[in-house]
Amino acid sequence: MEQHQEMLERTETVGNVQLTASLVGGQVVITGDSNGNANVGKGQPPQRFTFNLTDNTGLNVQFLPTPTFLCVNELGTCPAIGSGIQSDQITNVESSNRTAAFTDQNSEACTLGYALYFSCDNGSNPSFDPIIVNGGQTLR
Repeated sequence: MEQHQEMLERTETVGNVQLTASLVGGQVVITGDSNGNANVGKGQPPQRFTFNLTDNTGLNVQFLPTPTFLCVNELGTCPAIGSGIQSDQITNVESSNRTAAFTDQNSEACTLGYALYFSCDNGSNPSFDPIIVNGGQTLR
């Protein structure tokens, strides 16, 4: 049991995902490394996801404030803006202008659909819509 508790307390950083906001056909489009998708293997400790945004639009694109910038479900589908975090696997959520982060506890196997939402000076709310496939933790 003690070994299990140590594994749950350990968090690994998946790394920084670099996001870029660009104007495409007059609309703000957010793109990113590996499309933001991740596989967290079975038995892996909690994973920290950090996102850094470069705005090439001139429209002051930023993450929406915490917690509204992040919407998550365990259905593997794109959650709608304002739907909130519908999973207890996501913790330590934070955002500040062009940086955002959260921790995926990887506590059970599932596919997390998540979307990051942004604000712009033109009034739009573009999104970035990746998935995380969780393998879950091994309990011993």
